[in-house]
Amino acid sequence: MNRKHIFILLAAIVASVLILMPYTKEVKQFAAADLTWAMLKNAKTTQVFDIQKFSFNSKTDFNSEISALDGKPISILGFFKKETTETDTQYILTETVTHVCANCNHDEHYASVVIHPKAETKFNLPNDALIKISGTFDYDTTLLMQFHIREAVTDSILILKNSNL
Repeated sequence: MNRKHIFILLAAIVASVLILMPYTKEVKQFAAADLTWAMLKNAKTTQVFDIQKFSFNSKTDFNSEISALDGKPISILGFFKKETTETDTQYILTETVTHVCANCNHDEHYASVVIHPKAETKFNLPNDALIKISGTFDYDTTLLMQFHIREAVTDSILILKNSNL
């Protein structure tokens, strides 16, 4: 094989790679954006006093990163929590393992997201299971739990050694 044949063979390989490469990558507009806990923590919640109602109201300012993800597909890794009240069961994803109520008023501050499972999806997981959730992200300025993942499904699950089954 002479130099001319080697050059033609290398040119054909390079051309094949350049032609096929765009078809091997996930189309960016359909890819799930990764939501990070740092992004969620950057949302600032302040207490504003309403003089007419003579009470404090929470006001949350969302940064541009959070606003850009509203209504978009995302994925995030966190710790699963199941909170059951007399009337409702709520699924929550937290940044860290915690043994306190995510909706309670306490001094421990951590980020959390309310999980709304896809209709046919069941979350039969123990508390503190490390899971990756995918779904549609949205935020709400009127509720205590302001971050939500709707149509949520689990991508991967890791049950920690000390979890109660």
